[in-house]
Amino acid sequence: MMQMIKATDPDNLLVEVNKSLGGGYDLYTQLFVSDEGLLCQRMVETLGLFEYCLVIAKDLDDLWNQERNAIDAGFDYLFNTVMWNGKYLQWMSRLSENGQLFKGAIATLADEQSLIPAAREDELQLVEGVRSVLHMAPASQDGFVVTIPFPLMFS
Repeated sequence: MMQMIKATDPDNLLVEVNKSLGGGYDLYTQLFVSDEGLLCQRMVETLGLFEYCLVIAKDLDDLWNQERNAIDAGFDYLFNTVMWNGKYLQWMSRLSENGQLFKGAIATLADEQSLIPAAREDELQLVEGVRSVLHMAPASQDGFVVTIPFPLMFS
């Protein structure tokens, strides 16, 4: 599910985005300014692996200083800088605690998979063992044609 936040100013944008983040949504596309001067942000339902910082700067020097401070705190650029009523707005993001856990789990899984090269040989024997169940027939010397006995649904 997607939603669009419409805010009258950066403070209102932060309040509305934080509400949506708490409700299981995440930033989806570039912030933009509507013809009416509203700050608009599309959001989509997701796992919420990131946390965000909105830099609101009055000039380029202020923008640069705030960006450096955010980078020092572990944030990185997200999307492009947007001009609104003479101010620079820049979303920045970093992995949240959930994102760090997710990243660690992926790294651990990758490490475990790389430690078991002998198990890869067993995979070939497994495929040989299930060939008849999956109705596999040789198509060429390089591969197989597979007829699966039930329909698959892709989401």
